[in-house]
Amino acid sequence: MFMSYTAKTFQCSGCGAPIPIPSNSKGRVKCPSCKIDCVLEGLVKNAEMAEKENINSGIPLSASPATLHKQLVNVLSESPCLPLDIFEKGEVVREEHHCAPAYLFYCNGTGSYTYDIAQWTTHKTAIDLGDSTRVEKEQIKDYRAMSGQANVSDQVFTSGNRAVVPQINGLYMFLDANKLVDYDELAFPHDVITYEYNLPQAAAFNEYVKPYMEKLLEKQARKILDGQDYRNFVMGGGNRIDKDEIVRVFLGFYHIVFKYGDKEYSIWVTGNGEKVINGGVPVDTHQQEAVRTKKQAMEREVSSIPVPNTSSFMLKLGVSIIGGIILGLVFHWAFLIFGFAGAAYFWMQKNKLMNPYNAQCAAIRAKYQNEINALESRWKNVVQQFKERKKGIRGIYEAEVTGDANAF
Repeated sequence: MFMSYTAKTFQCSGCGAPIPIPSNSKGRVKCPSCKIDCVLEGLVKNAEMAEKENINSGIPLSASPATLHKQLVNVLSESPCLPLDIFEKGEVVREEHHCAPAYLFYCNGTGSYTYDIAQWTTHKTAIDLGDSTRVEKEQIKDYRAMSGQANVSDQVFTSGNRAVVPQINGLYMFLDANKLVDYDELAFPHDVITYEYNLPQAAAFNEYVKPYMEKLLEKQARKILDGQDYRNFVMGGGNRIDKDEIVRVFLGFYHIVFKYGDKEYSIWVTGNGEKVINGGVPVDTHQQEAVRTKKQAMEREVSSIPVPNTSSFMLKLGVSIIGGIILGLVFHWAFLIFGFAGAAYFWMQKNKLMNPYNAQCAAIRAKYQNEINALESRWKNVVQQFKERKKGIRGIYEAEVTGDANAF
């Protein structure tokens, strides 16, 4: 169910008084103080485009400051190679509001595929024993060419503007269409940045939707064959992707700008605050290099340990198995037991030789991994202490989210 969103106020261009923006104002608001008409360009552009492009639904900008702050904290908490003072010296400097046109494609796909399926046949061999004949049976695996067909259906969102393809496709490509709300219920801040449609419908479909549906067809085909013994799988080149319905929508998203040192970093968040795209975060190059150096030293030390020569054991193992099979077929099946028993013995001897080597390698890796974990634990402690203080990151959210557990 759609939750109401209180639009932000702005200053009257005439008298400077704060003006509340009614939901779905379409960009023209009368100042209650001086009665002049104020025009909100972003909302006017939205309304004009909605009418021109027959847009009747979308996703509003309804995420709270606490939700946006929490998404930023989550992004900053992911990497163990961030500067240890990032929460102390970093600052949230900007929150931008964007509204982009998009297409919702309801698609059906059909694709053919070929493969070779394993088939087992029984091969009989008659062995002359002098006064009698024994028939030996052998199971032989062969492959037979087969074909099949896969069918899929899905709903896929894609951007209607090339400038924001990474943001819209990354945030919304697999959005549940049931989360769309009617245009009359959409609410955007007065400073919303709106984009025109400049990516034709056919181009959006061919460049982004069709490749996704083709991958979905292959995934479905392999799912059909799951558990079977097959090889040489090939999807046919004649996949058919049909567009049953195309809907034009508005999708709102946030652009949060975080500054550390003299550089700015970005994250983009869906209008409801549920999904985020990381546009890059600061990196402590010394920490990163220390971790890389530890991993390289670990591999060097492991590779310096002489690998035991087990080729003689493997040769004897193979000879035992093959010899046992041959003698079993020619003389008596009991020779098979001796052949496999010999193989088991040589396998144990090979493992006896390899076990100390494997143990030494494991000990080296464990030692270095503990050192790497110690380097990374410093960052985990910083994150934990920051969250426990419940004090917002410096900048535009600090006062609003400090003390709010939902912001961490």
